[in-house]
Amino acid sequence: MFNLFRNPIRELVKVAVEKIYTDTENKYNERLRLIDSLEGLRGEVEKLIIEKSRREEEYNRREREITHKLGLERIRQEQDNENYKKEIELNIREGNLSASEKQFKSQMEFQRKQLEEQIKGLQALVEKVFEKIPDVKHETRIVKRITEGSE
Repeated sequence: MFNLFRNPIRELVKVAVEKIYTDTENKYNERLRLIDSLEGLRGEVEKLIIEKSRREEEYNRREREITHKLGLERIRQEQDNENYKKEIELNIREGNLSASEKQFKSQMEFQRKQLEEQIKGLQALVEKVFEKIPDVKHETRIVKRITEGSE
């Protein structure tokens, strides 16, 4: 009898052990699969982190380039403004210079006319004086030649 009970118990124990072994093996295989999946996901996360860093660096580089270009554009505009101001000042100076030149020419023309009139008056006066003095006529011609050369 003892054998009768032992066989079914043995069978039950064997079935239970096999079931536990199978369950454990299934759980172990499932965990291995999850670990492999986890390792794959970790690798993917690392790749994504590297990609994110690369994109952030590219973005930061572009931002630096844009900031640099804006700075250069600002400097160019400031230089253009300075050049424009200098050009306006130069044009004003040129206008003032041409106005001064015209005024100078008109004053010179006026003074030349005044001097010519004074010289003519002096010539007429000298001629009248020399007409009164007969010996000095020879010198009158020299005075005429000197005054004629200045015209």
